[in-house]
Amino acid sequence: MHIFQGRFVAWLLVVLYIGIIFFLSSIPAPSMPGLEDYDKFYHLVEYALLTFLLLRAMGKTFIFRLSEIAILFYSLLMVVGWGALDELHQWYVPGRDADYHDIMADALGAVIAGGIWLIVQRIWGAGRTVESTREMETTLSD
Repeated sequence: MHIFQGRFVAWLLVVLYIGIIFFLSSIPAPSMPGLEDYDKFYHLVEYALLTFLLLRAMGKTFIFRLSEIAILFYSLLMVVGWGALDELHQWYVPGRDADYHDIMADALGAVIAGGIWLIVQRIWGAGRTVESTREMETTLSD
């Protein structure tokens, strides 16, 4: 098995990325000049990437237990929840504040990424059978 196909690595990437988000959110605002102009765009991209990572990890973990829609729903819920917690955290960082517009940008990034993921799943998954998916899961879990 290739190391990057494992569930452990998929979840590790999610945790590391969340750690990076938390670290960047802990930096006081005056030490980050010039970011204000594109703040909402950065939030959108940042949380779109988190959504892709989480969807990948969830898909590898719950491939037979949850539908694509359920995986998407729970992933979006977790990403938007993390975005809200991150904004609450920023409220306590000197020079930063909590902004519901940032949460909206986070959610928009998550929804865009989720939509792209769902379309790709529907196109790619159209030719798969349950048996071939189980064979793939067995291979991935080895």
